[in-house]
Amino acid sequence: MLSALLGVWIRSACMTTSSCWGPLTARHASSSPQIRAAFGVELALRKLFEAPTIEQLSLEIEQLVMARVEAMSEEEVRRLLA
Repeated sequence: MLSALLGVWIRSACMTTSSCWGPLTARHASSSPQIRAAFGVELALRKLFEAPTIEQLSLEIEQLVMARVEAMSEEEVRRLLA
């Protein structure tokens, strides 16, 4: 997960959230669709600012992914695994 997230982060030219305040907010916004495409979850823009490291951001994404998986019906799981 970290390598995929790091790829998203590098593509948005932003390595830490502390270096991304101000005019680079657009780069944060462009990261959100990339995260959605890579992990299949919606990450609130504010989470990009609240998670100051790639590791913390990956934990946020992992929680979203796990919640999505846990909410799936058995039929949805079977379809995905088929």
